[in-house]
Amino acid sequence: MAVGDSVEEATEKLQRAVDKENNWTRKWLLKLNEVKSVHVDFTNKRYQRIPITRNDKVIRKKKTNRGKTRDAKLRWKALVKKKKKKKKKKKKKKIN
Repeated sequence: MAVGDSVEEATEKLQRAVDKENNWTRKWLLKLNEVKSVHVDFTNKRYQRIPITRNDKVIRKKKTNRGKTRDAKLRWKALVKKKKKKKKKKKKKKIN
């Protein structure tokens, strides 16, 4: 995980971390599965995607929270509210 003031800064930090991880896994003769690795960006801004690589293979980008409800600040309050309402409805049905 990497955090930055811009997408570029966060991506650079993430790439450095992945490179360190690659060096460590080579040292200990471990192999990570690149196919299972995903790159997820959480941001409110539009941006040009910068690819992250592991062992010279681009890590695929995953769409964030498809089908989930969240507000503009990426908070889960709206989703939690929706789930609570659904749970109450189920509970009422069981009682009746």
